Amino acid sequence: MILSRVRGHWRELVLVLWLAGFLFPAQAADVKAEDIVAKHLDSIGTAEARAAIKSRAVQGSLRFKVLVGGGGEVAGTWGRVSEQRKSKFVMKFGNGDWWGEQFVFNGDKTSFAAATASHVPSVFAKFVNSQDFIVKEGLLGGELSTAWALQNLDGNRVKIEYIGLKKVDGHELQGG
Repeated sequence: MILSRVRGHWRELVLVLWLAGFLFPAQAADVKAEDIVAKHLDSIGTAEARAAIKSRAVQGSLRFKVLVGGGGEVAGTWGRVSEQRKSKFVMKFGNGDWWGEQFVFNGDKTSFAAATASHVPSVFAKFVNSQDFIVKEGLLGGELSTAWALQNLDGNRVKIEYIGLKKVDGHELQGG
């Protein structure tokens, strides 16, 4: 688990090192959390290349599936534009009452656009709105954002912790 002290408030950054553990299988017994993060960042690009990037735009297709507390699935497209700490994340769906979502961070505050037929935020939008650090810290979209929290551990005052090797689906992986 990672605890983040961002602008004076402690917040949990959910699953980041745990997911990074899936990306980097176990190789050495004395691995540090910082080593896992460094390998993750190197997989994105060199430190020089990452520092040179000031903005980023990505898009793709998506599938949103409700696994707990209901059922249903919808397909659509998504796009993300980010510049330094600012970002806009848009999800668009072509049918039904849920047209999509829009999450914006202007560098200081987050905003959300209701994209339902009734102009009421979806359950997903309400969750992200109640946990706006997901948008502020670039967790929504992760390393696809120029605001990715793990790119600036010292500046974001993030404390990371290594929890050792874990077996997942028969594979031994690093965990955090």
